[in-house]
Amino acid sequence: MVRQDLCIVHIGMPKTGSTTLQESFFSGIADPRVAYGSLPHPNQSGWLYSLFTKQHQDYHFLHGLNLSDPKDLNDFIYETRKSLVGGFSRKKNSIELLSGEDLFHLDIAGIQGLRIFLDEYFEKTLIVAYVRPLKSFIESAFQQLVKYHGCGSFSFNGFYHPFKNFKRYDDVFGAENVLLWRFRPATFPEGDIVLDFCNRLQLQPMRAKNKIVNEAISREAVSILFCYHYHQNGKTDFGPHQAKVNHLLVEALRGIGREKFRFSRALVRRVIEEFRDDYEWMLQRLEGFDRETETDEADDGFGSAEELLDYSTGCIGDLLGLVDTREMNFALVNQNHPQTVARLVDLLAVQLHKKSISR
Repeated sequence: MVRQDLCIVHIGMPKTGSTTLQESFFSGIADPRVAYGSLPHPNQSGWLYSLFTKQHQDYHFLHGLNLSDPKDLNDFIYETRKSLVGGFSRKKNSIELLSGEDLFHLDIAGIQGLRIFLDEYFEKTLIVAYVRPLKSFIESAFQQLVKYHGCGSFSFNGFYHPFKNFKRYDDVFGAENVLLWRFRPATFPEGDIVLDFCNRLQLQPMRAKNKIVNEAISREAVSILFCYHYHQNGKTDFGPHQAKVNHLLVEALRGIGREKFRFSRALVRRVIEEFRDDYEWMLQRLEGFDRETETDEADDGFGSAEELLDYSTGCIGDLLGLVDTREMNFALVNQNHPQTVARLVDLLAVQLHKKSISR
């Protein structure tokens, strides 16, 4: 088949507006030269990553599809490749666009496989990504872990994503074909990341079809959930319903507090020091990418697990307003204690679960 002119592969990074971009691309691209890869979901991460990784047993997306049987996995990969290639050949566009932020985590062998695959169908490939300042990124990543992944520790490795993941793409595709852009929503034209994306790549302008609402929760809600996960031994196991219960808890706590979650400058400095080589590589790779971290004057953030646990006790009154206290099987003896917070959250989780299965 005749190769198309260009494939643009958007690889994230995480927490940089990927959902807004993907929803807009999936619902239709304004530029007639451009098509969005022939896959069944706006976020193509699961399909693309599965196609090129060799670490299938560790990939959460495949676990969710229950593809533990080798034959089922091979069939899924075969159908994914067939769908992509079929789309390349059927469509009359000259530019193909793919997007999946999980590709940010692809290892060097997977990236080499990606290049071999794309070289067969395209004259040129561009890798593109937005890069978020370190402080706001780790704050957002930590919050996501607390909300949906049971995080109850301040392990830097858990919420720091190595910037040198981009170096793998530089090494395979050449740095001149890897475009990294600062993620600064305040500078986007009309505040629109889709319009910014199109302008940077000289595509016909289009705007976001749906503005994705900021999913952040308050520092109060983060502290409550962190406290709950910190006290692992007191948590009810909801088995296959755990993900749903996590979501219900987040939504129930969304109304508590108004303050933004922040890390302290001291903690951010410790993170930078621990990953100094990686961080300085990014400083060299993208000029000025981290001005926000370097100039942030606010220092009302958390620097340790103990500070977050202590802070959560100020929310006990709010929690009592959310639970049915008639079902409490414990007394609030030492009321201002993190264990009290954990017990109340677990009670709330049990009550939310009961309501959800009774509907």
